[in-house]
Amino acid sequence: MKIDYIKDGIVEKAIFTKDDAVYEAVYYSYKEKKVICFSVQCGCRIGCSFCGTGRRYVRDLTIEEMLFQVTTGLERLGNPEDCEIMSMSMGEPMDTNWKNVLYVAKEVLDEGYHFYISTVGLKNKKALLKILKMGSEYPKFGLQFSLHKTTDEKRMKLFKSQSKYELLSIDQLASLGDVFRLVSGNNTHYNYIVTGHEDLQDLHALKSIVGKNTLTCSVMCNINEKKQGDPKPATDLARTLTNYGMNVKVFNPAGQDTIGGGCGQLHYVQEFLKDGKFTFDIETPPRT
Repeated sequence: MKIDYIKDGIVEKAIFTKDDAVYEAVYYSYKEKKVICFSVQCGCRIGCSFCGTGRRYVRDLTIEEMLFQVTTGLERLGNPEDCEIMSMSMGEPMDTNWKNVLYVAKEVLDEGYHFYISTVGLKNKKALLKILKMGSEYPKFGLQFSLHKTTDEKRMKLFKSQSKYELLSIDQLASLGDVFRLVSGNNTHYNYIVTGHEDLQDLHALKSIVGKNTLTCSVMCNINEKKQGDPKPATDLARTLTNYGMNVKVFNPAGQDTIGGGCGQLHYVQEFLKDGKFTFDIETPPRT
């Protein structure tokens, strides 16, 4: 296995290259906490239009490959006593690899770390029941839904493979979020990529969907890796929603766009997957 590291400010990405797969993990060094986002698949089958790694699915990652991303991250972050670990890089954790992902979650939680499963919300009854059960058993287990739009019609346009995979409706996401909060005592998180074109109807819808849970306003990433995303629309929306009485956070990981986009959007990995061949003649990113 070959590992390349790219670092920009508080953000470091690790690219793991093997004979039959390439995948990434992202490590964040915030002042108040450390965060690890790891991949669960090489590529992804869902095909979200805003994520470059949904262009091709190669295979599920093994338990060992996922845990190695986490242990590598802990070492790079200085072996913090507490850390937030999220299945929020390449791949959909509630797809074919969900049992292995939840096994990794248990390993992480048993070590005393926080674990968040971040999903678009596939209609996977077995996985959902297991997630609710883990929420009741582990105080540090969290759930996040990739929401991004306020109506089912708008949301389904984000997913290129919508004919293949059935997603929970927004009403179902809202109901499940409330159930998870009740059984776990932890707020469900809803991630919303802010485009800067939200209107009053969107604001009312977000308040209705999220309710007493938490909304994360994420800075929109750019396809051009040399251009950083503008944090102002996200911070402005967060301020407005806070005034509405909502629990709101902003995800703006200081400079990550300069190294190729957010979690699951590293340009080096996109080119690898787009090529469709496992030949390593692409320019390797610089080491730091």
